[in-house]
Amino acid sequence: MKIKSLILAAIFAAPTYAQTTANYHRGDVNGDGRADKTDIQNLVEWLSGKSINYGLLTNGGGLVDVNSDGRNSISDLASLADILNGTHQEAVHTYVDLELLSGTLWATTNLGASSEEDCGGYLSWGEYFPKSDYVTTTYFDPNSTIIPLGTPIAGKYDAAAVCWGQEWQMPTSAQFDELFFSEQCTIEWKEQNGCGGMMFTSKKNGKTLFLPAAGYKSGSDATKLLNAYGFYWTADKHNGRQQDGFAYAFCNPSLYTQGLFKSYYSRLNGRSVRPVRAK
Repeated sequence: MKIKSLILAAIFAAPTYAQTTANYHRGDVNGDGRADKTDIQNLVEWLSGKSINYGLLTNGGGLVDVNSDGRNSISDLASLADILNGTHQEAVHTYVDLELLSGTLWATTNLGASSEEDCGGYLSWGEYFPKSDYVTTTYFDPNSTIIPLGTPIAGKYDAAAVCWGQEWQMPTSAQFDELFFSEQCTIEWKEQNGCGGMMFTSKKNGKTLFLPAAGYKSGSDATKLLNAYGFYWTADKHNGRQQDGFAYAFCNPSLYTQGLFKSYYSRLNGRSVRPVRAK
């Protein structure tokens, strides 16, 4: 009954909203460039398991996770009804200012997370929704041709910008280099509320940033290396390997000795995203 009432509420007051530069994804479930009654039908089909994954349309796709909470559920239908009725309230995403020389502000949570210790969503590079299968057939760019070699991610392929708004972006390698290796922060492994991860403490103001060791996902397997490694996507695609993107990583020093490092990984795999923004 609740689903029916949400559908009716949305349909009876469902104008068409064209996508805007600031918030082009909201309510556009099927990726056709607008939010309207068709998106209600598509979302109901998706939630009932009767539809294709609209997030994988070749034009960049729509957004099945309407409210950006990292899940697909009835709450997305409620959010879509609010959007079409003009009553949707955007979530407020917080950041910490470590007073880094670049002025970069780091989000206090991973994309799709509800707290510092929450792992959040596991995303393939260039996508913005978690999946049950991290394989070529579910990837938006199966032939690795949409984004050229060495090209930073942007726009509709930037998970941070799509889910949180255009003031947020996926971090670049330069921003991760500053956080990990510039010695502007002290860095240590911490156990926080039962979750292991790296704590970065600003040498200027003492403020902290916690990155959980969320591990990663590949294929249809369970999460790998949880509480042992953290892998965080950058906005940078490999400049010589079409199938790979760059990520920064760290490990639990009681289990492994690699410390903090940069490497490249298959873009199919689900890894963490920690958004950044400018002052």
